[in-house]
Amino acid sequence: MSDERPFRAAWAQRRWRRLLIAFAVSTTGDFIATIAIVIYLVERTGSASWVAAVAIARLVVMTVGGPIGGALADHYDRRRLMVTLDVIRAFVMMGLSVVAVADGPPLVMVLLSALSMAATTPFRPAAVAATPRLVDQDSLTAANAAEASVAQLAWFVGPAAGSAVVAISSTSVALVVNAMTFLVSAALLSGIGDLGGGRHAAAGISDPAASVEADARVDVAASAETSVESEIGILAGIVAGASAIRRIPGLLALSMFLMATLFAFGIEQVVHVLVAQHRLGMGAKGVGVLAACIGAGGLIVAPFSSRLGRGTKSGALIVLTGIGMGAPLASLAIITRPTIAFGVLLIEGAATLGFEVLYITLLQRACPDELLGRVYALQDSAGAFARLLGSLAIPVLIAVASLETSLWVGGGVLVGAAVLLFPALQRLSNRLETDRLNVAPIVEHLRASGLFADAGEASLERLARASTRFASAAGECLIRQGNASDAMYLVTSGEVVVTSTDESGTLTSEVDRLSSGAWFGEVGLIRSVPCTATVTTATSCELLRVDGPTFVSVLTQPDAFPDPLQRSITVGLARSHPSLLDDETPTAAL
Repeated sequence: MSDERPFRAAWAQRRWRRLLIAFAVSTTGDFIATIAIVIYLVERTGSASWVAAVAIARLVVMTVGGPIGGALADHYDRRRLMVTLDVIRAFVMMGLSVVAVADGPPLVMVLLSALSMAATTPFRPAAVAATPRLVDQDSLTAANAAEASVAQLAWFVGPAAGSAVVAISSTSVALVVNAMTFLVSAALLSGIGDLGGGRHAAAGISDPAASVEADARVDVAASAETSVESEIGILAGIVAGASAIRRIPGLLALSMFLMATLFAFGIEQVVHVLVAQHRLGMGAKGVGVLAACIGAGGLIVAPFSSRLGRGTKSGALIVLTGIGMGAPLASLAIITRPTIAFGVLLIEGAATLGFEVLYITLLQRACPDELLGRVYALQDSAGAFARLLGSLAIPVLIAVASLETSLWVGGGVLVGAAVLLFPALQRLSNRLETDRLNVAPIVEHLRASGLFADAGEASLERLARASTRFASAAGECLIRQGNASDAMYLVTSGEVVVTSTDESGTLTSEVDRLSSGAWFGEVGLIRSVPCTATVTTATSCELLRVDGPTFVSVLTQPDAFPDPLQRSITVGLARSHPSLLDDETPTAAL
Protein backbone atom coordinates (compact mmCIF):
# COMPACT_ATOMS: atom_id res chain seq x y z
CA MET A 1 0.00 0.00 0.00
CA SER A 2 1.38 3.42 -0.88
CA ASP A 3 2.03 6.05 1.75
CA GLU A 4 -0.64 8.33 0.31
CA ARG A 5 -3.43 5.75 0.09
CA PRO A 6 -4.06 5.42 3.87
CA PHE A 7 -4.57 9.17 4.19
CA ARG A 8 -6.86 9.27 1.15
CA ALA A 9 -8.83 6.39 2.65
CA ALA A 10 -9.12 8.22 5.96
CA TRP A 11 -10.05 11.52 4.29
CA ALA A 12 -12.76 9.75 2.32
CA GLN A 13 -14.59 9.03 5.60
CA ARG A 14 -17.02 11.93 5.90
CA ARG A 15 -17.61 11.46 9.63
CA TRP A 16 -13.90 11.53 10.43
CA ARG A 17 -13.50 14.71 8.38
CA ARG A 18 -16.08 16.37 10.60
CA LEU A 19 -14.18 15.28 13.71
CA LEU A 20 -10.87 16.53 12.29
CA ILE A 21 -12.30 19.91 11.29
CA ALA A 22 -13.99 20.32 14.69
CA PHE A 23 -10.67 19.49 16.38
CA ALA A 24 -8.78 21.95 14.16
CA VAL A 25 -11.22 24.80 14.81
CA SER A 26 -11.42 24.35 18.59
CA THR A 27 -7.66 23.77 19.00
CA THR A 28 -6.87 26.95 17.11
CA GLY A 29 -9.36 28.75 19.35
CA ASP A 30 -7.60 27.34 22.42
CA PHE A 31 -4.33 28.93 21.36
CA ILE A 32 -6.09 32.24 20.65
CA ALA A 33 -7.53 32.20 24.17
CA THR A 34 -4.20 31.24 25.75
CA ILE A 35 -2.43 34.22 24.19
CA ALA A 36 -5.31 36.55 25.10
CA ILE A 37 -5.31 35.43 28.76
CA VAL A 38 -1.53 35.81 29.06
CA ILE A 39 -1.64 39.32 27.57
CA TYR A 40 -4.53 40.31 29.86
CA LEU A 41 -2.82 39.08 33.04
CA VAL A 42 0.55 40.65 32.23
CA GLU A 43 -1.04 44.00 31.33
CA ARG A 44 -3.42 43.87 34.30
CA THR A 45 -0.84 42.93 36.97
CA GLY A 46 2.58 43.63 35.46
CA SER A 47 3.71 40.24 36.79
CA ALA A 48 4.21 36.80 35.31
CA SER A 49 3.11 35.19 38.57
CA TRP A 50 -0.55 35.15 37.56
CA VAL A 51 0.40 33.58 34.22
CA ALA A 52 2.16 30.83 36.15
CA ALA A 53 -0.92 30.50 38.36
CA VAL A 54 -3.11 29.86 35.31
CA ALA A 55 -0.71 27.23 34.00
CA ILE A 56 -0.51 25.44 37.34
CA ALA A 57 -4.28 25.58 37.85
CA ARG A 58 -4.88 24.00 34.45
CA LEU A 59 -2.28 21.28 35.08
CA VAL A 60 -3.82 20.48 38.47
CA VAL A 61 -7.24 20.15 36.85
CA MET A 62 -5.79 17.90 34.16
CA THR A 63 -4.06 15.72 36.76
CA VAL A 64 -7.04 15.35 39.07
CA GLY A 65 -9.79 15.39 36.46
CA GLY A 66 -8.13 13.25 33.79
CA PRO A 67 -9.30 9.86 35.10
CA ILE A 68 -12.82 11.19 35.63
CA GLY A 69 -12.85 12.65 32.12
CA GLY A 70 -11.82 9.33 30.61
CA ALA A 71 -14.50 7.46 32.52
CA LEU A 72 -17.08 9.98 31.28
CA ALA A 73 -15.83 9.47 27.70
CA ASP A 74 -16.61 5.75 27.94
CA HIS A 75 -19.60 5.93 30.26
CA TYR A 76 -21.77 8.28 28.22
CA ASP A 77 -22.67 8.79 24.57
CA ARG A 78 -19.46 10.34 23.21
CA ARG A 79 -21.11 12.53 20.60
CA ARG A 80 -23.52 14.12 23.07
CA LEU A 81 -20.76 14.48 25.64
CA MET A 82 -18.43 16.27 23.21
CA VAL A 83 -21.18 18.62 22.00
CA THR A 84 -22.13 19.44 25.59
CA LEU A 85 -18.50 20.13 26.52
CA ASP A 86 -18.08 22.45 23.54
CA VAL A 87 -21.16 24.43 24.57
CA ILE A 88 -19.92 24.66 28.17
CA ARG A 89 -16.51 25.88 27.02
CA ALA A 90 -18.16 28.49 24.81
CA PHE A 91 -20.08 29.88 27.80
CA VAL A 92 -16.92 29.88 29.95
CA MET A 93 -15.09 31.84 27.25
CA MET A 94 -17.92 34.36 27.17
CA GLY A 95 -17.53 34.68 30.94
CA LEU A 96 -13.81 35.30 30.54
CA SER A 97 -14.62 37.96 27.95
CA VAL A 98 -16.90 39.71 30.43
CA VAL A 99 -14.12 39.64 33.04
CA ALA A 100 -11.73 41.21 30.53
CA VAL A 101 -14.21 43.95 29.60
CA ALA A 102 -14.88 44.73 33.26
CA ASP A 103 -11.16 44.68 34.09
CA GLY A 104 -12.00 42.01 36.64
CA PRO A 105 -9.67 40.47 39.24
CA PRO A 106 -6.98 38.07 38.02
CA LEU A 107 -8.19 35.38 40.42
CA VAL A 108 -11.50 35.14 38.56
CA MET A 109 -9.58 34.74 35.29
CA VAL A 110 -7.57 31.89 36.86
CA LEU A 111 -10.69 30.15 38.18
CA LEU A 112 -12.57 30.40 34.89
CA SER A 113 -9.51 29.12 33.02
CA ALA A 114 -9.46 26.12 35.35
CA LEU A 115 -13.17 25.57 34.69
CA SER A 116 -12.53 25.63 30.97
CA MET A 117 -9.85 22.97 31.40
CA ALA A 118 -12.27 20.86 33.46
CA ALA A 119 -14.65 20.87 30.50
CA THR A 120 -11.78 20.12 28.12
CA THR A 121 -10.48 17.13 30.07
CA PRO A 122 -13.12 14.58 28.91
CA PHE A 123 -13.16 15.92 25.34
CA ARG A 124 -9.80 14.60 24.12
CA PRO A 125 -10.26 11.02 25.48
CA ALA A 126 -13.66 10.92 23.78
CA ALA A 127 -12.13 12.04 20.47
CA VAL A 128 -9.27 9.53 20.71
CA ALA A 129 -11.70 6.69 21.49
CA ALA A 130 -14.00 7.76 18.64
CA THR A 131 -11.35 7.85 15.90
CA PRO A 132 -11.07 4.03 15.42
CA ARG A 133 -14.84 3.94 14.85
CA LEU A 134 -14.63 6.53 12.07
CA VAL A 135 -11.81 5.17 9.90
CA ASP A 136 -10.76 1.75 8.69
CA GLN A 137 -7.90 0.57 10.88
CA ASP A 138 -5.63 0.45 7.84
CA SER A 139 -5.92 4.25 7.86
CA LEU A 140 -5.64 4.69 11.63
CA THR A 141 -2.01 5.81 11.63
CA ALA A 142 -2.72 8.28 8.83
CA ALA A 143 -5.73 9.66 10.73
CA ASN A 144 -3.65 10.11 13.89
CA ALA A 145 -0.89 11.73 11.85
CA ALA A 146 -3.39 14.15 10.36
CA GLU A 147 -4.70 15.06 13.81
CA ALA A 148 -1.16 15.58 15.11
CA SER A 149 -0.34 17.72 12.08
CA VAL A 150 -3.45 19.82 12.65
CA ALA A 151 -2.40 20.36 16.27
CA GLN A 152 1.07 21.35 15.08
CA LEU A 153 -0.38 23.83 12.59
CA ALA A 154 -2.69 25.25 15.27
CA TRP A 155 0.43 25.90 17.36
CA PHE A 156 1.43 28.45 14.68
CA VAL A 157 -1.93 29.81 13.60
CA GLY A 158 -3.52 30.15 17.05
CA PRO A 159 -0.90 32.32 18.79
CA ALA A 160 -0.47 34.48 15.68
CA ALA A 161 -4.22 34.94 15.35
CA GLY A 162 -4.59 35.65 19.06
CA SER A 163 -1.90 38.30 19.00
CA ALA A 164 -3.43 39.88 15.88
CA VAL A 165 -6.96 39.97 17.31
CA VAL A 166 -5.76 41.51 20.58
CA ALA A 167 -3.66 44.06 18.70
CA ILE A 168 -6.51 45.03 16.38
CA SER A 169 -9.32 44.97 18.93
CA SER A 170 -9.02 43.67 22.49
CA THR A 171 -8.55 40.66 24.75
CA SER A 172 -12.29 40.30 25.21
CA VAL A 173 -12.87 40.04 21.46
CA ALA A 174 -10.21 37.30 21.21
CA LEU A 175 -12.02 35.35 23.92
CA VAL A 176 -15.34 35.76 22.08
CA VAL A 177 -13.66 34.44 18.94
CA ASN A 178 -12.62 31.34 20.89
CA ALA A 179 -16.18 30.92 22.12
CA MET A 180 -17.36 30.94 18.53
CA THR A 181 -14.85 28.23 17.60
CA PHE A 182 -16.35 25.97 20.26
CA LEU A 183 -19.86 26.56 18.90
CA VAL A 184 -18.66 25.72 15.38
CA SER A 185 -17.11 22.53 16.74
CA ALA A 186 -20.36 21.63 18.52
CA ALA A 187 -22.32 22.14 15.29
CA LEU A 188 -19.95 19.86 13.37
CA LEU A 189 -20.08 17.14 16.00
CA SER A 190 -23.84 17.24 16.45
CA GLY A 191 -24.35 15.64 13.03
CA ILE A 192 -21.50 13.13 13.16
CA GLY A 193 -23.57 10.12 14.22
CA ASP A 194 -22.77 7.38 16.72
CA LEU A 195 -19.30 7.59 18.29
CA GLY A 196 -19.80 4.89 20.90
CA GLY A 197 -19.74 5.30 24.64
CA GLY A 198 -21.11 3.21 27.53
CA ARG A 199 -24.84 3.52 27.97
CA HIS A 200 -25.59 4.57 24.42
CA ALA A 201 -23.51 1.82 22.88
CA ALA A 202 -24.95 -0.97 24.98
CA ALA A 203 -28.60 -0.09 24.88
CA GLY A 204 -31.00 2.23 23.24
CA ILE A 205 -29.08 3.10 20.09
CA SER A 206 -31.14 3.26 16.98
CA ASP A 207 -28.66 1.75 14.54
CA PRO A 208 -29.16 -2.04 14.66
CA ALA A 209 -25.74 -2.87 13.32
CA ALA A 210 -24.06 -0.60 15.86
CA SER A 211 -26.20 -2.21 18.56
CA VAL A 212 -25.02 -5.67 17.54
CA GLU A 213 -21.44 -4.48 17.63
CA ALA A 214 -21.81 -2.95 21.08
CA ASP A 215 -23.59 -5.96 22.54
CA ALA A 216 -21.27 -8.61 21.12
CA ARG A 217 -17.77 -7.07 20.87
CA VAL A 218 -15.28 -9.59 22.23
CA ASP A 219 -12.19 -8.26 23.91
CA VAL A 220 -9.25 -10.58 23.22
CA ALA A 221 -6.69 -8.25 24.77
CA ALA A 222 -8.26 -7.78 28.19
CA SER A 223 -9.78 -10.39 30.46
CA ALA A 224 -13.34 -10.38 31.70
CA GLU A 225 -12.07 -8.64 34.79
CA THR A 226 -11.46 -5.48 32.77
CA SER A 227 -14.78 -5.57 30.91
CA VAL A 228 -17.38 -3.20 32.21
CA GLU A 229 -21.06 -2.77 31.63
CA SER A 230 -22.57 0.57 30.80
CA GLU A 231 -24.28 0.78 34.18
CA ILE A 232 -20.95 0.80 36.00
CA GLY A 233 -20.15 3.83 38.14
CA ILE A 234 -17.56 6.44 37.25
CA LEU A 235 -15.19 5.36 40.05
CA ALA A 236 -15.40 1.71 39.02
CA GLY A 237 -14.77 2.79 35.43
CA ILE A 238 -11.55 4.51 36.51
CA VAL A 239 -10.50 1.35 38.35
CA ALA A 240 -11.22 -0.69 35.22
CA GLY A 241 -9.03 1.64 33.14
CA ALA A 242 -6.17 1.36 35.66
CA SER A 243 -6.57 -2.42 35.68
CA ALA A 244 -6.35 -2.47 31.87
CA ILE A 245 -3.08 -0.52 31.97
CA ARG A 246 -1.67 -3.04 34.42
CA ARG A 247 -2.99 -6.19 32.72
CA ILE A 248 -2.67 -5.52 28.99
CA PRO A 249 0.98 -6.13 28.08
CA GLY A 250 2.80 -3.01 26.97
CA LEU A 251 0.36 -0.37 28.20
CA LEU A 252 2.23 0.26 31.46
CA ALA A 253 5.48 0.82 29.58
CA LEU A 254 3.68 3.13 27.16
CA SER A 255 2.27 5.09 30.13
CA MET A 256 5.69 5.41 31.78
CA PHE A 257 7.25 6.61 28.53
CA LEU A 258 4.53 9.24 28.15
CA MET A 259 5.22 10.46 31.71
CA ALA A 260 8.95 10.75 31.00
CA THR A 261 8.22 12.70 27.83
CA LEU A 262 5.92 15.17 29.58
CA PHE A 263 8.26 15.53 32.57
CA ALA A 264 10.90 16.70 30.11
CA PHE A 265 8.36 18.99 28.46
CA GLY A 266 7.51 20.53 31.84
CA ILE A 267 11.18 21.32 32.32
CA GLU A 268 11.47 22.66 28.80
CA GLN A 269 8.60 25.12 29.34
CA VAL A 270 10.60 26.83 32.06
CA VAL A 271 14.16 26.63 30.74
CA HIS A 272 13.59 27.76 27.15
CA VAL A 273 13.09 31.37 28.15
CA LEU A 274 16.30 31.22 30.22
CA VAL A 275 18.18 29.57 27.33
CA ALA A 276 17.02 32.31 24.98
CA GLN A 277 18.07 35.03 27.43
CA HIS A 278 21.28 33.75 28.97
CA ARG A 279 22.79 31.20 26.58
CA LEU A 280 21.75 32.38 23.13
CA GLY A 281 21.61 36.14 23.75
CA MET A 282 18.21 36.48 22.08
CA GLY A 283 16.33 38.09 24.95
CA ALA A 284 13.13 36.78 26.51
CA LYS A 285 11.17 37.19 23.28
CA GLY A 286 13.46 34.63 21.69
CA VAL A 287 11.48 31.89 23.42
CA GLY A 288 8.84 32.30 20.72
CA VAL A 289 11.45 31.60 18.02
CA LEU A 290 12.57 28.44 19.83
CA ALA A 291 8.98 27.23 20.07
CA ALA A 292 8.46 28.02 16.38
CA CYS A 293 11.47 25.86 15.47
CA ILE A 294 9.96 22.88 17.30
CA GLY A 295 6.67 23.44 15.52
CA ALA A 296 8.40 23.77 12.16
CA GLY A 297 10.21 20.47 12.68
CA GLY A 298 6.88 18.75 13.19
CA LEU A 299 5.39 20.32 10.08
CA ILE A 300 8.38 19.25 7.97
CA VAL A 301 7.86 15.56 8.76
CA ALA A 302 4.07 15.66 8.92
CA PRO A 303 3.59 14.55 5.26
CA PHE A 304 5.60 11.40 5.99
CA SER A 305 4.11 10.54 9.37
CA SER A 306 1.55 8.10 7.94
CA ARG A 307 4.45 5.68 7.42
CA LEU A 308 4.76 5.24 11.17
CA GLY A 309 3.03 2.61 13.25
CA ARG A 310 3.27 -0.27 10.76
CA GLY A 311 4.96 -3.64 11.26
CA THR A 312 7.31 -4.70 14.05
CA LYS A 313 9.35 -1.49 14.14
CA SER A 314 6.86 0.65 16.07
CA GLY A 315 8.52 -0.09 19.42
CA ALA A 316 11.98 0.83 18.16
CA LEU A 317 10.68 3.92 16.38
CA ILE A 318 8.93 5.33 19.44
CA VAL A 319 12.12 4.83 21.45
CA LEU A 320 14.04 6.73 18.78
CA THR A 321 11.56 9.59 19.04
CA GLY A 322 12.26 9.73 22.78
CA ILE A 323 15.98 10.03 22.11
CA GLY A 324 15.19 12.59 19.38
CA MET A 325 13.30 14.72 21.90
CA GLY A 326 15.65 14.31 24.88
CA ALA A 327 19.02 14.73 23.19
CA PRO A 328 18.27 18.19 21.70
CA LEU A 329 17.06 19.43 25.08
CA ALA A 330 20.25 18.22 26.78
CA SER A 331 22.42 19.64 23.99
CA LEU A 332 21.22 23.16 24.76
CA ALA A 333 23.50 22.95 27.80
CA ILE A 334 26.54 23.27 25.49
CA ILE A 335 25.10 25.24 22.55
CA THR A 336 25.60 29.01 22.49
CA ARG A 337 24.92 29.82 18.82
CA PRO A 338 21.27 30.44 17.91
CA THR A 339 21.55 28.86 14.44
CA ILE A 340 22.76 25.56 15.93
CA ALA A 341 20.01 25.68 18.55
CA PHE A 342 17.43 26.19 15.79
CA GLY A 343 18.72 23.10 14.01
CA VAL A 344 18.55 20.78 17.03
CA LEU A 345 15.07 22.06 17.89
CA LEU A 346 13.91 21.25 14.38
CA ILE A 347 14.99 17.67 15.12
CA GLU A 348 13.13 17.78 18.43
CA GLY A 349 9.97 18.97 16.68
CA ALA A 350 10.15 16.15 14.13
CA ALA A 351 10.62 13.61 16.92
CA THR A 352 7.76 15.11 18.91
CA LEU A 353 5.29 14.67 16.06
CA GLY A 354 6.53 11.12 15.50
CA PHE A 355 6.05 10.31 19.16
CA GLU A 356 2.49 11.65 19.18
CA VAL A 357 1.52 9.56 16.15
CA LEU A 358 3.17 6.37 17.40
CA TYR A 359 1.87 6.72 20.94
CA ILE A 360 -1.76 7.18 19.89
CA THR A 361 -1.61 4.45 17.24
CA LEU A 362 -0.07 1.85 19.58
CA LEU A 363 -2.59 2.72 22.28
CA GLN A 364 -5.57 2.45 19.95
CA ARG A 365 -4.41 -0.89 18.57
CA ALA A 366 -3.51 -2.45 21.91
CA CYS A 367 -6.46 -1.26 23.98
CA PRO A 368 -10.07 -2.45 23.50
CA ASP A 369 -12.54 0.20 22.39
CA GLU A 370 -14.70 0.05 25.51
CA LEU A 371 -11.70 0.91 27.73
CA LEU A 372 -9.83 3.25 25.40
CA GLY A 373 -11.25 6.52 26.71
CA ARG A 374 -10.46 5.66 30.33
CA VAL A 375 -6.98 4.35 29.59
CA TYR A 376 -6.11 7.42 27.52
CA ALA A 377 -7.42 9.77 30.21
CA LEU A 378 -5.49 8.00 32.97
CA GLN A 379 -2.33 8.23 30.91
CA ASP A 380 -3.09 11.86 30.12
CA SER A 381 -3.64 12.61 33.80
CA ALA A 382 -0.39 10.87 34.78
CA GLY A 383 1.36 12.81 32.04
CA ALA A 384 -0.06 16.11 33.29
CA PHE A 385 1.20 15.25 36.78
CA ALA A 386 4.66 14.48 35.40
CA ARG A 387 4.62 17.75 33.46
CA LEU A 388 3.63 19.62 36.63
CA LEU A 389 6.49 17.96 38.52
CA GLY A 390 8.94 19.02 35.83
CA SER A 391 7.73 22.63 35.92
CA LEU A 392 7.87 22.77 39.73
CA ALA A 393 11.18 20.94 40.16
CA ILE A 394 13.25 22.84 37.63
CA PRO A 395 13.41 26.21 39.48
CA VAL A 396 14.72 24.34 42.53
CA LEU A 397 17.27 22.48 40.44
CA ILE A 398 18.46 25.69 38.80
CA ALA A 399 18.82 27.34 42.20
CA VAL A 400 20.70 24.37 43.69
CA ALA A 401 22.84 23.56 40.65
CA SER A 402 22.68 25.51 37.37
CA LEU A 403 20.73 26.03 34.17
CA GLU A 404 23.11 23.72 32.33
CA THR A 405 22.61 20.94 34.88
CA SER A 406 18.86 21.34 34.54
CA LEU A 407 19.09 20.90 30.78
CA TRP A 408 21.16 17.74 31.17
CA VAL A 409 18.67 16.36 33.68
CA GLY A 410 15.62 17.14 31.54
CA GLY A 411 17.04 15.60 28.39
CA GLY A 412 18.79 12.77 30.22
CA VAL A 413 15.63 11.58 31.97
CA LEU A 414 13.87 11.18 28.63
CA VAL A 415 16.79 9.46 26.88
CA GLY A 416 17.26 7.15 29.85
CA ALA A 417 13.56 6.25 29.94
CA ALA A 418 13.63 5.49 26.22
CA VAL A 419 16.55 3.09 26.64
CA LEU A 420 15.13 1.36 29.73
CA LEU A 421 11.64 0.93 28.26
CA PHE A 422 12.80 -0.22 24.83
CA PRO A 423 12.40 -3.98 25.58
CA ALA A 424 8.82 -3.61 26.81
CA LEU A 425 7.81 -1.30 23.98
CA GLN A 426 9.37 -3.59 21.39
CA ARG A 427 7.51 -6.55 22.92
CA LEU A 428 4.28 -4.61 22.51
CA SER A 429 5.07 -3.98 18.86
CA ASN A 430 6.05 -7.63 18.36
CA ARG A 431 2.87 -8.86 20.03
CA LEU A 432 0.70 -6.84 17.71
CA GLU A 433 2.66 -8.13 14.71
CA THR A 434 2.54 -11.72 15.99
CA ASP A 435 -1.20 -11.46 16.30
CA ARG A 436 -1.31 -10.34 12.69
CA LEU A 437 0.85 -13.25 11.52
CA ASN A 438 -1.18 -15.80 13.48
CA VAL A 439 -4.31 -14.91 11.58
CA ALA A 440 -2.57 -14.45 8.22
CA PRO A 441 -3.68 -17.85 6.78
CA ILE A 442 -7.30 -17.10 7.61
CA VAL A 443 -6.89 -13.61 6.17
CA GLU A 444 -5.80 -15.16 2.89
CA HIS A 445 -8.89 -17.39 2.79
CA LEU A 446 -11.10 -14.36 3.40
CA ARG A 447 -9.32 -12.26 0.79
CA ALA A 448 -9.63 -15.06 -1.78
CA SER A 449 -13.41 -14.93 -1.56
CA GLY A 450 -15.24 -12.47 -3.75
CA LEU A 451 -16.98 -11.01 -0.72
CA PHE A 452 -13.83 -9.67 0.98
CA ALA A 453 -11.63 -9.06 -2.07
CA ASP A 454 -11.60 -5.28 -1.53
CA ALA A 455 -11.57 -5.28 2.27
CA GLY A 456 -8.70 -3.55 4.08
CA GLU A 457 -5.98 -5.56 5.81
CA ALA A 458 -7.02 -4.54 9.33
CA SER A 459 -10.67 -5.38 8.66
CA LEU A 460 -9.65 -8.81 7.38
CA GLU A 461 -7.49 -9.35 10.47
CA ARG A 462 -10.40 -8.46 12.73
CA LEU A 463 -12.65 -10.93 10.91
CA ALA A 464 -9.93 -13.59 11.05
CA ARG A 465 -9.55 -13.23 14.81
CA ALA A 466 -13.29 -13.81 15.11
CA SER A 467 -13.22 -16.89 12.84
CA THR A 468 -13.00 -20.61 13.56
CA ARG A 469 -11.70 -23.19 11.09
CA PHE A 470 -13.40 -26.59 11.16
CA ALA A 471 -14.01 -29.71 9.04
CA SER A 472 -17.38 -31.28 8.38
CA ALA A 473 -18.28 -34.70 6.96
CA ALA A 474 -20.78 -35.16 4.15
CA GLY A 475 -24.42 -34.95 5.17
CA GLU A 476 -24.00 -32.67 8.19
CA CYS A 477 -26.42 -29.77 8.67
CA LEU A 478 -24.54 -26.52 9.13
CA ILE A 479 -27.44 -24.10 9.53
CA ARG A 480 -31.17 -24.76 9.64
CA GLN A 481 -33.91 -22.56 8.22
CA GLY A 482 -35.78 -20.72 10.96
CA ASN A 483 -32.96 -20.88 13.52
CA ALA A 484 -31.34 -17.74 14.86
CA SER A 485 -28.59 -16.24 12.67
CA ASP A 486 -25.35 -16.04 14.60
CA ALA A 487 -22.55 -16.56 12.07
CA MET A 488 -21.45 -16.27 8.47
CA TYR A 489 -19.72 -19.26 6.85
CA LEU A 490 -17.08 -19.42 4.15
CA VAL A 491 -16.43 -22.64 2.23
CA THR A 492 -12.68 -23.25 1.82
CA SER A 493 -13.00 -26.73 0.27
CA GLY A 494 -15.79 -29.15 -0.63
CA GLU A 495 -19.40 -28.47 -1.58
CA VAL A 496 -22.59 -27.65 0.33
CA VAL A 497 -26.21 -27.75 -0.79
CA VAL A 498 -28.72 -25.01 0.05
CA THR A 499 -32.39 -25.95 0.46
CA SER A 500 -35.35 -23.77 1.38
CA THR A 501 -38.96 -24.26 2.34
CA ASP A 502 -41.24 -21.79 0.61
CA GLU A 503 -43.16 -19.13 2.49
CA SER A 504 -46.27 -21.32 2.59
CA GLY A 505 -44.26 -23.98 4.41
CA THR A 506 -45.32 -26.77 2.04
CA LEU A 507 -42.53 -27.10 -0.53
CA THR A 508 -38.83 -27.70 0.14
CA SER A 509 -36.45 -27.48 -2.77
CA GLU A 510 -32.77 -27.18 -3.54
CA VAL A 511 -31.94 -23.58 -4.41
CA ASP A 512 -28.16 -23.63 -4.79
CA ARG A 513 -24.89 -25.54 -4.48
CA LEU A 514 -21.84 -23.73 -3.13
CA SER A 515 -18.18 -24.69 -3.43
CA SER A 516 -14.80 -23.29 -2.42
CA GLY A 517 -14.79 -19.49 -2.02
CA ALA A 518 -18.56 -19.21 -1.57
CA TRP A 519 -20.28 -17.97 1.57
CA PHE A 520 -23.63 -18.35 3.30
CA GLY A 521 -25.44 -17.23 6.45
CA GLU A 522 -25.06 -13.53 5.69
CA VAL A 523 -28.72 -12.83 4.88
CA GLY A 524 -30.03 -13.45 8.38
CA LEU A 525 -27.22 -11.40 9.94
CA ILE A 526 -27.66 -8.37 7.72
CA ARG A 527 -31.45 -8.42 7.71
CA SER A 528 -31.73 -9.37 11.42
CA VAL A 529 -34.02 -12.29 10.58
CA PRO A 530 -33.79 -16.06 11.25
CA CYS A 531 -31.87 -18.21 8.78
CA THR A 532 -33.68 -18.15 5.45
CA ALA A 533 -32.38 -21.53 4.23
CA THR A 534 -30.93 -24.85 5.38
CA VAL A 535 -27.33 -25.62 4.40
CA THR A 536 -26.00 -29.19 4.42
CA THR A 537 -22.61 -30.53 3.36
CA ALA A 538 -22.78 -32.46 0.08
CA THR A 539 -19.18 -33.66 0.47
CA SER A 540 -16.60 -33.52 3.21
CA CYS A 541 -15.81 -29.83 3.65
CA GLU A 542 -13.51 -27.39 5.35
CA LEU A 543 -15.11 -24.13 6.40
CA LEU A 544 -14.57 -20.89 8.26
CA ARG A 545 -17.17 -19.78 10.78
CA VAL A 546 -17.08 -15.98 11.18
CA ASP A 547 -18.68 -14.58 14.32
CA GLY A 548 -21.88 -12.82 13.27
CA PRO A 549 -21.70 -9.64 15.36
CA THR A 550 -18.08 -9.08 14.34
CA PHE A 551 -18.99 -9.63 10.69
CA VAL A 552 -21.75 -7.02 10.91
CA SER A 553 -19.62 -4.52 12.82
CA VAL A 554 -16.83 -4.70 10.23
CA LEU A 555 -19.37 -3.97 7.52
CA THR A 556 -20.40 -0.79 9.37
CA GLN A 557 -16.89 0.65 9.02
CA PRO A 558 -16.82 1.59 5.31
CA ASP A 559 -19.37 3.99 3.85
CA ALA A 560 -20.16 1.70 0.90
CA PHE A 561 -22.01 -1.61 1.18
CA PRO A 562 -20.00 -4.34 -0.61
CA ASP A 563 -21.57 -5.11 -3.99
CA PRO A 564 -20.93 -8.89 -3.89
CA LEU A 565 -22.71 -9.14 -0.56
CA GLN A 566 -25.62 -7.00 -1.72
CA ARG A 567 -26.04 -9.17 -4.80
CA SER A 568 -25.90 -12.40 -2.78
CA ILE A 569 -28.56 -11.15 -0.38
CA THR A 570 -30.83 -10.05 -3.21
CA VAL A 571 -30.46 -13.35 -5.07
CA GLY A 572 -30.89 -15.42 -1.93
CA LEU A 573 -34.03 -13.63 -0.83
CA ALA A 574 -35.50 -13.73 -4.34
CA ARG A 575 -35.19 -17.52 -4.27
CA SER A 576 -36.43 -18.23 -0.75
CA HIS A 577 -38.26 -15.22 0.73
CA PRO A 578 -39.17 -12.72 -2.03
CA SER A 579 -41.51 -10.86 0.32
CA LEU A 580 -38.48 -9.63 2.29
CA LEU A 581 -37.29 -7.77 -0.78
CA ASP A 582 -40.07 -5.28 -0.16
CA ASP A 583 -38.47 -4.33 3.15
CA GLU A 584 -35.47 -2.07 3.62
CA THR A 585 -32.60 -2.56 1.23
CA PRO A 586 -29.45 -4.19 2.61
CA THR A 587 -27.69 -0.85 2.48
CA ALA A 588 -30.32 0.78 4.63
CA ALA A 589 -30.18 -2.13 7.05
CA LEU A 590 -26.64 -1.20 7.88
